[in-house]
Amino acid sequence: VVSTTTHLTTISLLAACASGPSGPTVDQPFYGTITSRAARHFTTTAGSDSAPQMLVENPPGVWSISHQDCDRAAWFTISGVTKVTYDGQSADTSWLTVGRRVAVRSDGNVLESCPPQTGATEVMLLFP
Repeated sequence: VVSTTTHLTTISLLAACASGPSGPTVDQPFYGTITSRAARHFTTTAGSDSAPQMLVENPPGVWSISHQDCDRAAWFTISGVTKVTYDGQSADTSWLTVGRRVAVRSDGNVLESCPPQTGATEVMLLFP
């Protein structure tokens, strides 16, 4: 449930450009580095709540510094359906730490914001 002051739009995501990073897509993972693990806070009809999430940037710091390169960063919410893997094996969400390189698949539902916010269906931990 989203408060009446929050505008939520679901959009179909386009394939990422092969020439460089772009926003999260359903078809291709978004590659980058986790630069924040701040929880997402929101209001529901039952009150306030929060969800674990991570900010992934490519390159690291691009959004944190300029706040303009929205297609080079994304907030990914981590939920019970998020699959985390490392070298093809299941991994725990505790491995999702700041500084970790990842490839993330989006659920395809995006909040219109800069950077975009979406759900993570799969997080592949990359070799350091």
